[in-house]
Amino acid sequence: MADYNSQMYKLLKDMKNRKFWKEIPRLEDLYYYLELWLEKFEALKDREDVCIIYVGVEDVRPFPTEIEDDVKAQIGHLQIASLI
Repeated sequence: MADYNSQMYKLLKDMKNRKFWKEIPRLEDLYYYLELWLEKFEALKDREDVCIIYVGVEDVRPFPTEIEDDVKAQIGHLQIASLI
């Protein structure tokens, strides 16, 4: 999970990809969620008493649950646009 989160964070951090933040505003929420998750992971990864890293509401950065629907909708719009 750390590898995937890190890859997604790097993609979102890349300034070339920031244009998508306007098309899918929740990408910004995902970016800051991943940033916090990765910070917690780095701080806790070597502890033997920690088996899962959780970032939630109490961290003020819950996972943006609607992001998957937003991305699917945007892909649908792009597919339709490519047919026109």
